[in-house]
This record gives sequence, structure tokens and C-alpha cells, in this order.
Amino acid sequence: GEGARRAAGDAELRYARCREMILSNEKGQQQRALIEVREIDPARGFSLLKLALAHSTNDFIRATATVMLGQLSFPGAGEAGSGAPEEGCRAAVRGDSAQRGWDAQSEVRRELLVKLVQNDADYGVRSAAAAGLGYLGDARALDTLARACYEDTEWQVQFSALVALGELRDARAIPTLVHALRSENAILAQGAVGALGDIAAAEALPPLLAIARDRPADVMTRQRLATALGAFLPPTPDSIRALEMLANDTHPLVVETARDVLTALGHHLPDGASNAGVSVPMDEASGGSFDWSDDESAILAMLAEDMQRVNGVDSSSSSTVGAAGDRDSASAAAAAVEEVRGHLERSLQHGTGGIGVDGVLLEDARLASPGALSRRAGARSMPTDELQALYDAMGDAEASRYDALVEELRGEDESDCVLAAIRLRAFAIELSEHAALETGATSHPSMRVRASVAPLLRRQLDQLQTLAHDDDEPSVRAAALEVLAFAESSARVIMVCVDALKTDPDWLPRVTAATALAHNAGGFRPAEQALLDIVRADDELSWPLPGMSFAQSVAIRRYAVSALGLMGVDCAVDDLEKLVARTDDEDTQVRAAAALGEIATTASACAAARLARRFEESPRVALAARNSVDSLAARGLFAQ
Repeated sequence: GEGARRAAGDAELRYARCREMILSNEKGQQQRALIEVREIDPARGFSLLKLALAHSTNDFIRATATVMLGQLSFPGAGEAGSGAPEEGCRAAVRGDSAQRGWDAQSEVRRELLVKLVQNDADYGVRSAAAAGLGYLGDARALDTLARACYEDTEWQVQFSALVALGELRDARAIPTLVHALRSENAILAQGAVGALGDIAAAEALPPLLAIARDRPADVMTRQRLATALGAFLPPTPDSIRALEMLANDTHPLVVETARDVLTALGHHLPDGASNAGVSVPMDEASGGSFDWSDDESAILAMLAEDMQRVNGVDSSSSSTVGAAGDRDSASAAAAAVEEVRGHLERSLQHGTGGIGVDGVLLEDARLASPGALSRRAGARSMPTDELQALYDAMGDAEASRYDALVEELRGEDESDCVLAAIRLRAFAIELSEHAALETGATSHPSMRVRASVAPLLRRQLDQLQTLAHDDDEPSVRAAALEVLAFAESSARVIMVCVDALKTDPDWLPRVTAATALAHNAGGFRPAEQALLDIVRADDELSWPLPGMSFAQSVAIRRYAVSALGLMGVDCAVDDLEKLVARTDDEDTQVRAAAALGEIATTASACAAARLARRFEESPRVALAARNSVDSLAARGLFAQ
């Protein structure tokens, strides 16, 4: 009716406005676009988020778009009877009641988020990608998140991955979380405790009880522990005893949380109860009792001393640092707190923070006094003035770390080289690229090292092309193609991917090439034709694909189908509909039905509608087809 056409027109205008703002170079415009994306049809919102990732050079915008990939809610996602696969699909409700779980686009979103977690140079984007995988709720991301907990060098990414593992509620994550419980970083321990509580499987309880017996020094960890113990239902005598101990903690926040949990479990403690028989360790500094003002003074004094050490001041000779409660001490401590907070905020805002000599986060070396951090100008000779300037601009600690990583990458130990390559991603691309080329890591005998180095070479198309075409190991060729997926789109890059898709002797580089083409080959006819040839293959000469097994051929075709949809290849509509009819592989059918929703034509809407009717007895296929019909209708494209 008229109302539907008007709504479709408004939606089209909103989409065009968001697209224009994303393509601008202004952060404010891009932020407003991402806010409006939440009001747009999820399928079109998905395309806008991918555009923001590809176009924006602002890491905050890219991180925001990344986490939104996992938050998108598609109609019917996770509904009962959808036929979602058990191993990776679980409907849930989070925050504003948006549903998570399986939907027709979740496969593509999961693959993109996994690549961002593994390869993006900015730790903020990697952290957001890990969070996005948690929102998506697909248990197939478990291995990726676990690897991030062990291998990523930034604690923010590790913390985000730990929380996401809890969101998956998969007991297979418990060993990774137990390992993180003993982290020296209290924030990571907090994340692990909370995640174990989210999973709340029987085998997750003993590690939490052990932590409770040890009584962590960190207050927030003890508070999170109380909340986590309350998630195990029905409660056990051991969990009740641990909560009773926490209810007698020295910190009021822990006491309040533990008492609230016990009350919710139907176990009431009278005010002032000491729970005879429960041993409650007390802080020596508090003398067996807790006084918040004393604790606050101690914390402030500690921060004041930290800041004075960073600025080269000996606290023992300072007249402003005296006994707790001294007015000058409190004033200096308060100033120190503000200074620390300022450094932290600037560091997180700009993403350029480093660690000072006393463990205090600094925005850069200039924030410390000249006596605290010395410059290393000229310590390493670089081949160009640009590289030399970048190197000289680093502080002493950062430059020393870079030097050490370069030497590790030059070494022979596989594990050291892999970790060095991962950690070098935190440096300027020019410096990390130089490290990879100077050390000859692209020719390292270990395929893991060569694959880990590939993301450092995203500006070196010659090197990436050599790796993608000539390396003996499929995983290395695939790693190079993954990097090309996010390289600047050009005929040269696209043809490297097309060649891999058609001729690589292994299936893994082929599916990676299909994904790369989906990102950067829209409108490029040779790429479209190569993908169509795979979709159309069905006779004895062309199927299975030459040199591939049947299962490998099916996997490659699945990715080719998704790529055609993401590229919006309108001439693929008929081929996709025919493929759904002739294949017995349900995953391929689902992908093809979903791909029709990405192709903005009336013919695509009609094809999706026919599939929805024809496959009513196949819930997953019918759901994907109906989602495509609804998505296209929101754009004013109705089935005839």
C-alpha cells in the first residue's frame, strides 16, 4: 500500500544519508551514521558497517563498526524451530532484548570478526571484534577467542576475549578461563571469574572455590567472585560456605554483593553476624577492621608515590608525602590521581599509550620528565629518513621493545618468531613492515612464522603476491590472501585473488580468495565470472572441482555463493535459485537463499519468495529465504 511505499522511500533516504556520512572523512559524520545504522534494516546495516570498516581511517569508528557487526539483530534470528545448528547457534537475549544466535548472515559476520580479531593492527578493533563474537553467540568462535587470550599482546583484547567466552556459555572454554584466573593482571582475573560464572557448568565451580579460599587481593575480583558463585544453581554447601566467607570480607562492596547473593539464594545472614566457624582473613593494614577512609588514603598515597617516581622525585625527600591523613599528602595524592586519570584517558582515546618505567600508563614519552625516560635517537640506523624519524620518535622503553622483537623475529625459534610477529603489529605499519623485510621472515622455514608475518606486509603487494602464489604451504598462501582482502582495491589485487580461486591446489586458499573477492571485487567482471563458474559447476567434467575432493568442492562453493551475494551480482539470481533446487547441501542452500537478500533487484525478491514457499519443510532454508524477502521489501523491492 501507500504506507509501505512511503516507509520504503524513507528507509532508502536514510540508507543513502548514512552511506554519504560514512564516505566523508569527518569522524563526527561517521559517528552519526553509525548511530543511525541501528535504525536501518539489518541486511543494509551490515553493508554499511562493512563500508565503514573499509573506508574509515579512524580506529574508533572502525572499532564501533566492528562491535556492531555482532550486535545486528536479524528478523527471526534464533527463533524456536529455526533449525539452527546446535554447535554454533544459541538464541539469547542481551541488553535491549536484541536476539543473538544463528541467522542467515551470521556465518559471514563470524568470518569477518574472526579475521579482525586475528589480523587487525589496532588493538581497539581486535578487542571490539572479540566482543562482537560474544554478542553473535556462535560457539564456532571459541578457538579464535581462546587463541586471543593466549597470543594477543594487549590486555584489552585478552579481557574482551575472556568476557566473550563467557557469553558463549560453552564448557570447552573452562580450561582457558582457569588459566586466566592466575593472571598477574587483576582485570584479566576479574574477566575470567565473571566468564566462569556466566558458563555456570559444574566443572567451573571448583576453580572458583579455590580462588575463594586463596582470597584474591583485588577487591573487584572478590566482588565478581561473589556474583559468579551465585550463578550455580542449585547452590552447593561449598558455594554457600564461600559466599559466607565473602559476606564477612574486609571491604563493604564485597560484603554487600555476597549478602545480596545469599539473600537471592534464600540463605539469610543477620546484620552483624560473624558466621562462627568461618575463617575470615583480615587486612593487616586494617588491624582486623575495615575503614574506608583509611583505605582510600592508602590508595591515594600509593598513587602519589607512583607519579612522583615517574617524574623523577624521591618520595622519601618530599615534604608533601607524609603520614596518611596529612593534609599535604592528601592534596598531592588527589593531584596524582587526576594526573593518572588524565594519562589513562588520553592513552585510551588516542590508542597510543605505552607503559612507563614504573608501570604507569603514559600517552607518550614526552609526558614523563627527561630524567625518567631518555631518548634513543640514532640507536638504530634506518634506511630512510621517514623510518628513522618514526624510530627516533619512540621513547626508550618502546624502542627497546621494538629492537628486542626484531631480534626475536630474526631468530630460529618458531614460537618466539610467531609471538614477535604478532607483537610487532602494535607498532607503526612502516616499522613493522621494515622488521619483516629486514629479518627475511617471509622466507623463514616455519610456515607458522611466514603466516604470522603476512599481516605486517599489507602495503607490500609484491611480497603478498609472492606468498599467495608461490609459497609451498596452503596456510601461508591463505594468510597472504586474507591480508589482500583488506588491501586497497585494485585490478592487480583482485586478479591475484581470482587466480588463487581458480588454480590453487588446496581448498583453504580458494575459500580465502572467495572471501577476499567479496570485500573488494564488486563490479569487477572477471571476479564475478570466476565465482559464477563455481556455482554453475554440476557436470562430470566440472564437479567436483578439478583437483578437489567432493567435500572440499562443497566448501569452496559455499564461500563463492556468499561472495556473489555480498558483491550484489544481479546476474547471479537465476544461478543461485537453481543451485538451491539441485544441491543436497543444506548449508549451501541457506547461503544461496541469504545471498538473494543482498542482491537489490525485483528478480531477487521473486526468487527468494519462491524458495520460501518451495522449502517450507526445510526450516533453515525457508527462514533464510523469508529474511531475504523482508530485507528486500524494506528497500522497496517486492516480489511480484
